[in-house]
Amino acid sequence: ELLEDLRCHRQNIPLRHAPDRSAGERIAKWTRRHPRLASGTTVSFIAGIGLICVAALWWQGRNHNERLGAESRWQQFQSALPDAIMALSTPGNESELLADGLRQSSHLLQQWQIDSDQWQQLSGADHLTASQMDDLGSSLAQLMHLSASAEDKLAIRMSEDAASSLHHSDTAKALRAKAEQFFPGAIPTSLSESAIASSPTGVQGAVRDRLRRQPTNVTLWYQLAGTQMGLGEFNNAITTLDVCAQMRPDTLAIMFNRGICQLHVGQYRKAIADFTRCLDLHPSLVNSRFNRAAAFHRLGDHQAALNDLDRLIDGESGQSPRLRFLLFRAEVYDAIHDASRASADRERASQIAPRDVHDFLARGYLRIAVSREAAIKDFLAAEKLDPRNTLALENLASLYAERLEDTEKSIRCLDRLIELLPNSAGPVASRGILEARLGQTDAAISDAQAAAELSPAGREKLQIAGIYALVSAPVDSGQDSGNPTAALTWRSQSLKWLARALKTEPQLASLAWGDHDLDAIRGDAQFGRLIQWAQLLDRSSR
Repeated sequence: ELLEDLRCHRQNIPLRHAPDRSAGERIAKWTRRHPRLASGTTVSFIAGIGLICVAALWWQGRNHNERLGAESRWQQFQSALPDAIMALSTPGNESELLADGLRQSSHLLQQWQIDSDQWQQLSGADHLTASQMDDLGSSLAQLMHLSASAEDKLAIRMSEDAASSLHHSDTAKALRAKAEQFFPGAIPTSLSESAIASSPTGVQGAVRDRLRRQPTNVTLWYQLAGTQMGLGEFNNAITTLDVCAQMRPDTLAIMFNRGICQLHVGQYRKAIADFTRCLDLHPSLVNSRFNRAAAFHRLGDHQAALNDLDRLIDGESGQSPRLRFLLFRAEVYDAIHDASRASADRERASQIAPRDVHDFLARGYLRIAVSREAAIKDFLAAEKLDPRNTLALENLASLYAERLEDTEKSIRCLDRLIELLPNSAGPVASRGILEARLGQTDAAISDAQAAAELSPAGREKLQIAGIYALVSAPVDSGQDSGNPTAALTWRSQSLKWLARALKTEPQLASLAWGDHDLDAIRGDAQFGRLIQWAQLLDRSSR
């Protein structure tokens, strides 16, 4: 055995019988047996191949990790995007929601390093699939355009602060320029639809068409709710926002706007619940606290309303409180018969300049009883800040209608209201009254018929009765119209609509009794019977 191992050792082959077989010795023998394979060149070549393989594996792993990172970032972006879009497109253009939307938008844009021309490489977006890249580009373009629009709105809201207004305006221009640079022509579908549509109903129809294809798209449901709010369809908007809330619970924009709708339709307890939840999430929200105070006040809980208003007014440290807060608190003080505090708040409010649309509206309401011209100036200022503000237009139409020489101005305001609220009978009936007073019989009758098709409430029915009464016997001449048969038909229609109005709202009897638009039928025995019947019904229902 020893001889055999010695022979193996001399031949540079592994020992067969020795118990300690050294690995180093075996390697040395192998290199002596294979000198070409063990040369430095061969070893370097093999090592190079090994390094290449390791580098390839490392590069492949890095790409895999970057793809996973980009995919994760894309999923997070998709999850957060709807909340930002809904805040930026809030129907009431509330500054707080717009600012919250801009904060979310800035965070989302920074995730993709959109400030750099090499944003795709720096953010890893180039690792997404082609389909994902298309969706990302469309979403980023939409976000940038909505952000620019929000900046423009804030610039208008802050027009009294020149520096802030200019900053928002410049930011809006920069966002649009960057969107056009990176995504040329990629204006979001929702925005182009809004621009192309001739009326809110056109936008609503376009949104419904898209919802049929994307029934789980919460931003489309939210946009539908926005069009419904714009059309005054608050009950429908509540139902739509309920769908949004099921998809995105505890979303600030959804809860706030649902609370606004509930406030409009008298669901005060539900409105309080939504505004309270908004305040739980963001305790500093001014609009949520103010609207909750309004809901408390209308519900009769005046002390709770005062608690919220006191916090808003006293919390305005370093600056004067909002004009509308003081005027509304004065209204609450009136409700609890605290005349001295109400007077003090109104006096204090008279020394404060309006800051926004709501302040101009609040001061306009206060000035109606004092100065018609001053009230008109305030409502015009509100309408300039928000051309789609229906409250400003309604009050302008009402004030202009008080003077015959301003009737055409009133009609123009009503034309705009009808454009904004095509499903509302009120503006149509009001325009018909003015046209009838001007002797525009055909236009007045057309509006009466149109209002009748729009589910008119009691007051609108009374206006329709007034239209038919006016065209049957023009008030300025005291004579019947040129067509006696038509005059009789119109008087009959007037009495019919008066009966419908009083049946719907018996308390309108006193208003109808003093309404000079009904003078043409006042001498009819049926007119007196209808008034007496409605008064009796009203008393019995109390």
